[in-house]
Amino acid sequence: MLGHAKGFRNSNWMQQIKIRRPASGEPQVHFGAICSGDKVIANGLADTHREVWERLVGVEMEAGGVASAVFQSTEKPGFFMVRAVSDLADETIDNTKSNPWCDCAAAYAIDFISNGPLPVEPERYISANSSENIVEVKCKLNARSLGGGVLHIRPSMEIIHFCRLYHDCDFKVHSLKPEKNVSINPKQFLELLLGHFSDGEEVIVAVTGAAAAEASAVFRTIWENVGDYADWGEGTATRRALTDLVRDVVRTHRGAGTTRQGMPELLGLDSISEGKSEHRAVAVINDRLHSLTLPIIPMVAKYHQADLEIAFEVPDKGIFCFKIEHSNQYELDDRLLTLNIEVGTRITVITRGEATRSRELNKAVQVILENLWQCDEWLRVHSADLEHAEKHAEMVEALLNFSERVSRSASPEFGYVQSPMISNLLSDHQVIVNAPTSRFSKKDVLSQLVASVTKIHELDFEVVFNRVAEVEASIPIIVSDGFAVAHAAMEKRPRIGMAFGVYPAGVVWTKEGETVQLVAMVLCAKDTYRTWRDYLRRISLLFANHPKLQAQLVHASDQREFKKILRTAELSVIDQLLGKPPNPFA
Repeated sequence: MLGHAKGFRNSNWMQQIKIRRPASGEPQVHFGAICSGDKVIANGLADTHREVWERLVGVEMEAGGVASAVFQSTEKPGFFMVRAVSDLADETIDNTKSNPWCDCAAAYAIDFISNGPLPVEPERYISANSSENIVEVKCKLNARSLGGGVLHIRPSMEIIHFCRLYHDCDFKVHSLKPEKNVSINPKQFLELLLGHFSDGEEVIVAVTGAAAAEASAVFRTIWENVGDYADWGEGTATRRALTDLVRDVVRTHRGAGTTRQGMPELLGLDSISEGKSEHRAVAVINDRLHSLTLPIIPMVAKYHQADLEIAFEVPDKGIFCFKIEHSNQYELDDRLLTLNIEVGTRITVITRGEATRSRELNKAVQVILENLWQCDEWLRVHSADLEHAEKHAEMVEALLNFSERVSRSASPEFGYVQSPMISNLLSDHQVIVNAPTSRFSKKDVLSQLVASVTKIHELDFEVVFNRVAEVEASIPIIVSDGFAVAHAAMEKRPRIGMAFGVYPAGVVWTKEGETVQLVAMVLCAKDTYRTWRDYLRRISLLFANHPKLQAQLVHASDQREFKKILRTAELSVIDQLLGKPPNPFA
């Protein structure tokens, strides 16, 4: 209220004063601290206090009791004091009715308050402390039929979406519930959700920025009309009604002669008004989004000629929303590449356009994101086509067909990475169990393991072998006594490729004469070196938690027993991480 009053610029109240001023001059408005007490000051003591407290502008006797009552009230109502000066608190004080300044002061106070310096209704004003527009709006939440009458995730996402459209505006929502002391930023998902706002709850939203008036009006419209919001299917009555209300508000604020500074282009509203369809889905990604898989998403949107919007939350950074649409030539926002979008991230997929295209694009993006690991491997095989724009449409068609087959689990192609555990990366051809009497040199072992991986990934044997041998010559890795890991980084693929070899008779592995009986070989693409580090940590954790695992694998009778032992150990580690007790019958 103080900020609102400081920004009050209406001088009409002066013209409405009917009482003649006893002396020449015009009324002035002062802001500052006022001392209140039960004693009359008539000796100039106020000036003495002002020497040590520069903000002091006056003294009075009545408001102290009101302020004390407000402070002790359980409802904590707002309190604001306006005083008109009738004397100088010195020896000239005159408390009699004959003092001409008493009636004048009363008239000043009445006319000043009557002309609206306080935010009884939503009012646009200029902050005294900055050049930005500030608007405060009081509104009551309509959350009927929303999961027990509490604002839940989906309407929260819509509120966040509209608030984030106003990039240059800052929002603060203050609850007016006496027992709550909540002040949140509605652009942040967790703050809004954990505010536990309920049906009928009144709040004050304070908006700062060039488009504060429009932004606050849009917020109020959504806040008071989000009732009955659940799943916004295509063309639901609730959504269309709310959209019409918001569009009317925007049109009102963007009438003739209105500046559009800071006002966003509300594509969602425009597309609905043009009769476009909207489809929504949620995809949980099974791989990190990175520089290889991200560029394919705009290509898919362009192929379907529909607009795409994706939203997700990054821990400790909040919710991000990106649009890939015709208006921006289906360009990928480079900021996406700087975010750490990990496995398991839930991504909201929103598509708009002609009904069939919007629906097909929504399904295509959802399937690709949910099978991102497999699509990543597919893209590495066909990465050369990414450099030729004329092949993009054909490439997108092929990728969509592949991802659809993978999602139905009807294709064994790259199916071994459906769940990227170590055991799932291994086909029977990638586990080599040799006879106890067989003797091998290190070169023989590397040749054997390289052949198993290059065959399944269709790589050049000589190129891979030379790369692995080069790395091994400089930095051989002995994970534990008798267990070595050979590795190499390739240009584009595989994303991750692995093979295991069992050599019961032992193989001399280092120049110092160290021997090993178990060897793992890992190939990774240079741009996914982090994946290799993840798997190296996973291997180390697995064998550290199962001291007998190495011996069990070395004594496996064949490939299937080897994979069964490995998988059982992996599952038990997962159970330990989840806090599940061990299975005594396993």
